[in-house]
Amino acid sequence: ELKNVLPLACGMEYLHTSSLILDDLPAQDNSDLRRGRPTLHKAVIDDDIPENLCEGRAQLAAVDLIAISMSVINHDLVKNGFSPECVNQVVTEISLSMHDLCIGQMMDLRAAHMGMERKNELLDELDHIAWFKTGKAIEIVLITPAILAMSFSSSLSSSVNVQSINLNSIRELGRLMGILFQMRDDLLDVEGENIGKPAALDVKNNTVT
Repeated sequence: ELKNVLPLACGMEYLHTSSLILDDLPAQDNSDLRRGRPTLHKAVIDDDIPENLCEGRAQLAAVDLIAISMSVINHDLVKNGFSPECVNQVVTEISLSMHDLCIGQMMDLRAAHMGMERKNELLDELDHIAWFKTGKAIEIVLITPAILAMSFSSSLSSSVNVQSINLNSIRELGRLMGILFQMRDDLLDVEGENIGKPAALDVKNNTVT
């Protein structure tokens, strides 16, 4: 049943939100707006946290969401009937993808501040950055449900050959979708104010696109 995989969906949403919080921080993209509203480190919240601590609060919120996501995915998927071995594979895939996402973001920051290493292979390098900073996130959203489906294949209709799922093909799809998404995102940056983000943020940050 669909409800059995909801912990994965919720956990992935926690991870995605944490990545957006971190991405908006001054040390990263330095964005004041997200979806037309102040980013978390700029948001005014009715609590006793002084304004100069808002950035630290945002960092801690992101880390907390990551921790909660791992707990929800690991505990609740097993509770819903998935084997510990299957859930361990899911968590491992997520952890490796998060590692690659960090590498991709660092590559992006480095390119903005130090330039591209292989100027004669600029497009290849841009594709590689897009693959790691975006494609890996899309990849894990596609891969993890496939792993769960394969683990429950015996209970599915015989007309659905779940065991024939090719995870490498899914990874490639995630890579290509990531590159396409990043290309589109770079173009939208020019009209950012129309989509709830500051316009020309890439230009301001000297981001290579």
